[in-house]
Parts: sequence; structure tokens; C-alpha cells
Amino acid sequence: MCKIQFVNKLNFPDEWLKWGMYPDDLFRIQLQDYEPGTESSSEHYRYGAFQWWLHQPLTTEIINQYIDLTYLDPDEGMGEAARNDLARRLG
Repeated sequence: MCKIQFVNKLNFPDEWLKWGMYPDDLFRIQLQDYEPGTESSSEHYRYGAFQWWLHQPLTTEIINQYIDLTYLDPDEGMGEAARNDLARRLG
């Protein structure tokens, strides 16, 4: 499965790819952990993508895109949790 198919299957907003926030390294990690049939719990993959970014060097642009992506996510509660994680990371 290619990266575009993967993010579509798991309900990632299109902006993840448009903004370069879903790099190949992250895709490879998530594809290895992917199990067919887990699409109904796709928020776990998206939350994992947010968590991945919290372990990367964060520029102002990445922080702003991260925040925007949390608001674009179809799971509002998970988006809020990701924003809270970012706030803790930034201290």
C-alpha cells in the first residue's frame, strides 16, 4: 500500500500530505504496525503521528501546522489531547 492510500484509509486530513507533515519515515513505522481491519480505530494512527512529531525538532512552522492539524482531525477529543501533549512538550 502506498502512503496516499494509507493516509486516506486511516482518515488523515489531506493537509498531512500537503504540508509535508507525514514523512516517509513516519509512514514506514506506521505501515509496519498496521493491521488490516483496524481502520475503525484510525484515531490511534493519527494520534501516533502527532506523538511522533513530539520527538522531533520543532520549528515554529511545524508547531503551527501541528496545531492546525489537531483542529482538522475528525476526532475532536483526540485533537485536544494532541494539543495538550504539545503544550506539555513546549513547557
